[in-house]
Amino acid sequence: MGELLGTEGEGIMRQIGQWHLSLHRRRRSKDSSEPQDPSLDALKNAPTSSSSFSTPTSSLIVSDIPSYKHKTNTPKNRCKLHSFRLSFDELGWGHYFIAPPVYNPRFCQGDCPRVLHYGYHSPNHAIIQTLINDLGVGDVPPPSCVPYKYMPMSVLVVQKKKVEYKELDDMVAESCTCR
Repeated sequence: MGELLGTEGEGIMRQIGQWHLSLHRRRRSKDSSEPQDPSLDALKNAPTSSSSFSTPTSSLIVSDIPSYKHKTNTPKNRCKLHSFRLSFDELGWGHYFIAPPVYNPRFCQGDCPRVLHYGYHSPNHAIIQTLINDLGVGDVPPPSCVPYKYMPMSVLVVQKKKVEYKELDDMVAESCTCR
């Protein structure tokens, strides 16, 4: 492995070999009365793990940011879909739309969580925008709760004194996301 990584890799592999020998000596010294190896001081505070290449539970990038604010992941008023029913008469379009009598366009409202999980289908830009907002760098707002998918709506309309059936695209919000 050290040969593949070049001279720096060989040095790392030597260090790993020394740590391995030190651990072996340390185990033996606990069983006997041998003095402990002083090079083990670095290992005393190291986390114990079954793999030396395990990933930490928190992101390295976030832990390296000194002024990072820790917040709860789930906002109380989370981003979600809400119903809103109205008639086309209320919109002033009653003379054009015959059916359906009630329209529910639905809307998205709420706070976006700090950690945008897979179900939100948020773009990477929204994730970075959340981080920038948390850090307070500039006047960058948090991502907004907006519709992600829409459904068409079947309507009957009056056009040229005739009743026609139409399928109108993107009339009803189907799901929400944070962008």
